[in-house]
Amino acid sequence: MSTWLSVLLLGSLLAYSAAAPKRSKYTDNEIATLLARLQENSESYRDSRKQPAEEADIKATLYGVAYLGSKLYVIAEDTSIIQVYDADTLAKLDSITVSGLTRPMDLAACEESNLLFVIDGHPKNTIYQVDPATGQSKTIDVADTVKNAAGTLSCYSGDLVATSAYNSVVFVYEIATGNVRKIQLPTTILARHAILTTGGELYVSHIAARGRTNDDGVSKFSVSARSGPTLLGKYGGHRGSGSGQLNRPTHLAALKDGSILVGDLENKRVVAIKGDLSSGDTFITTADLLSRNVLADDGTTDGLPHRLSVRHDGSELCVGEANGEVQIYTL
Repeated sequence: MSTWLSVLLLGSLLAYSAAAPKRSKYTDNEIATLLARLQENSESYRDSRKQPAEEADIKATLYGVAYLGSKLYVIAEDTSIIQVYDADTLAKLDSITVSGLTRPMDLAACEESNLLFVIDGHPKNTIYQVDPATGQSKTIDVADTVKNAAGTLSCYSGDLVATSAYNSVVFVYEIATGNVRKIQLPTTILARHAILTTGGELYVSHIAARGRTNDDGVSKFSVSARSGPTLLGKYGGHRGSGSGQLNRPTHLAALKDGSILVGDLENKRVVAIKGDLSSGDTFITTADLLSRNVLADDGTTDGLPHRLSVRHDGSELCVGEANGEVQIYTL
């Protein structure tokens, strides 16, 4: 029984007793027993919310999925534990505890350096570098990510990309050197996720600024010029569910053919967009997202594509749903 329901029933009992004490059908002992049961149920409910993510039983908002080699790494909210699965069989292999991590917001993997990266959300906004072979972790210095509240990560070009949703800023962290490049995006958009391709093109998913509905989309920028990013194309615009429209786009993923996948969150679908952003089509439908259960079914199937990750060889797509389910699709 949930806490709010316990409170509601408790309130009903007390109100009934106060309004008509002489007509109450409960004795004092019976009321005490009922209250004890409500308290016990309430405590059990609260305790169950504190349990860490377990194999096939995440039961929490999922905040990161990432392929690295032959393994799939998964992390959920309010935990310091990265779960490790075999990418082929989805059998649970291991877990990695990241010391100091309290509020994971995203998880990224870099094939070139064989490292994992996880961001700890507000108020820390700390980025941890994790060696999956040893389980050891350390914080890395990515300039201004605390002030700019970076919330999502990606690693498609060998460098780590951190995106700030509040200040429309993207940080590119060169893993090999530790150098950081700050890219200021147009302030009219609120960036949600960004990926930098090996060709040096930056794709950004974004939603409209507060009070507007006309900027839910994916934009492509050239970031080679010192003068700042140059807009090369845009997909989306006015928020909606029709062709050429998105509704709160979230994570992006790059395919081998140059096309871009975007989690169309509120439309409960994944959309594939051409690399030049000239057109796009539904790649995974709402019905499919609602029907497939591969890992971590928490009893509900919201179908909200919260996180995306493509296997390095391009053979599979992992869709992490907000409710904790993980689904694998062959590409």
